[in-house]
Amino acid sequence: MTSQQRDRLDAQVRAMHWDADACAWGSQQRMQVAALVEATPLVEGEIRRLFPDPGQAERMIEYIKPRITEKIVGREIVSHSANWNKHNLWDPTLNTSVCGWVRRLTVAMAKANPRRILHGHTLPASTWESEDGYNPVFDDANSENVLIGHPLCGIFDEHPGLRVPRPVGGPGPKWWRRLQHKGDAGVVRDSMRAAGMWDTSLDVLDPLPACALVCAPLPSVRASLLPRLYEPGSVWEQLAIEYWPTQTTGRPGAQRLRQLRQLVEHTAQTDQVFEWDVWVRLGTMTARLLAD
Repeated sequence: MTSQQRDRLDAQVRAMHWDADACAWGSQQRMQVAALVEATPLVEGEIRRLFPDPGQAERMIEYIKPRITEKIVGREIVSHSANWNKHNLWDPTLNTSVCGWVRRLTVAMAKANPRRILHGHTLPASTWESEDGYNPVFDDANSENVLIGHPLCGIFDEHPGLRVPRPVGGPGPKWWRRLQHKGDAGVVRDSMRAAGMWDTSLDVLDPLPACALVCAPLPSVRASLLPRLYEPGSVWEQLAIEYWPTQTTGRPGAQRLRQLRQLVEHTAQTDQVFEWDVWVRLGTMTARLLAD
């Protein structure tokens, strides 16, 4: 990340209106800053500089990125707030560089935790690469390669009426892998239509961004922000807690899927709507995180 890019990000954060509500833990502004930071290579750059072994670097990135997000948003994601150093939480009122803060905290956490996190057993990511160059560690999870030239940023501003059904426990990941390896978004879109995993509002988009909104996995850090978009203690927050792990590259267990489906069924009955409407509401909010 160049110094000019860091300066632009710092200026964007400073330009936000940081009143008491914006500074509060879990505010929309804090989540927006966390999403902006998560979309940059700030953490990755510092980690790969400290850990030249690719496997070790990926493990440390996986450990540190959600913890940086926690300290920006001020809400628990992967650790317990009782263990936080309160002086390390991000304070927007100090008017300092958020990029500098992220880089300094990343280095401090990376130097403090390698023995505990790596255990000396981390395998290089290249271990999983096949002879033809296919690497499931990267190729199944990386969504950028097929989205080059097809940015999703601002797509909901241009088309606010989009409704996005995102498959749960269905063929979504298979569609995404097919799109990555075959590159035929039109065929994938037609497959989703035939399977009933489509909404006509998506027809206004080109096939590739439309398919990405429906079946591209989210980074875990981004997906874990979903519950923060709903009122604390509400049934929708609970739905989002159960739902977001199904929208990453991981494989949720059968018990989680059963709990989620039962909660969706209960919510649909309570709100007197179809279960499909509940899924689409969750999927659309998730797609907004993907396009942010």
